[in-house]
Amino acid sequence: MDIVAQGRAGSHGRFRTFADGTIGRDGRFRVYYRFRDPASRGRTFQFRIKIERDSGFAYSGGYSRIAKVRVR
Repeated sequence: MDIVAQGRAGSHGRFRTFADGTIGRDGRFRVYYRFRDPASRGRTFQFRIKIERDSGFAYSGGYSRIAKVRVR
């Protein structure tokens, strides 16, 4: 099953795709992102996973809950 990792700065605006991948047999996935811009320090970002619909699985597409991250 394919997934897309999305994020945005703050709580407004559109989510932007920054990574994609697949879910393993155990239902887990892992996504890495490194904040490189010094202007990111002290800001809060929101992330979610978009699950692509796949005709080979009995699941419909959708989104995960939003995870908030504050950059140190």
